[in-house]
Amino acid sequence: MAAAERAHHLYSTRLSLNARSHPILPALATLLLALTGCGAEGPADPRQADPPPARVRLIAGDRARSASELPPGCSLAEVKEAFTEMLSGADAGDRSRTLSRIAAPPELTAFVLGPASRSPTGDAADERTRYRRPDGIWRYFARQSSRGYSRHLLDAQVDEISPGTGKGAGPFRRPATGPAADDPVVAIGFTVGVAGDDGSEFTLSGKAGLNCTSGRFYFYGGG
Repeated sequence: MAAAERAHHLYSTRLSLNARSHPILPALATLLLALTGCGAEGPADPRQADPPPARVRLIAGDRARSASELPPGCSLAEVKEAFTEMLSGADAGDRSRTLSRIAAPPELTAFVLGPASRSPTGDAADERTRYRRPDGIWRYFARQSSRGYSRHLLDAQVDEISPGTGKGAGPFRRPATGPAADDPVVAIGFTVGVAGDDGSEFTLSGKAGLNCTSGRFYFYGGG
């Protein structure tokens, strides 16, 4: 490579010396450099591009008919921030930042997560594991990051719900007693983009429950 650079320098010097007597030479030199790629950077790596901005919106229901009626702590911007903190913390290997957005037992219902991979048919893998403790959730995200996968929020649909403390509340039910039992909560349908350092990209969708007082997810499944 050093020899090639010296030859290129010598050639450029000769062109410069002869430029006055041969005005066309500078244009030819520019064309030659463009064709050979000398001194030019390669194409940008698309994996280093910033992800598209997330779209976060309200599903108007009986409790919140507009974004301004969402509980304090669960504005559309704050919901986006909760996702960003948790997912970017995991990508960066920042354990404290990730866990700052995950509820602790007994409020934590579960995180239901699967491998960030594709089957040979192109479908997202169906295997899911239910994690009920923050340390297990962190280890999952840390493994994904070490394997070259990163996540970012693409879309979120927010709906205020009653704190789920009884039967029939589905995945959003929480313990009927304890300091967080009566905190306002929202349900979120979301889609995250997953990117691998091998250039692979796909999406995963799921649902989450967010405590508006603490800013922590007490349920998260599918993404």
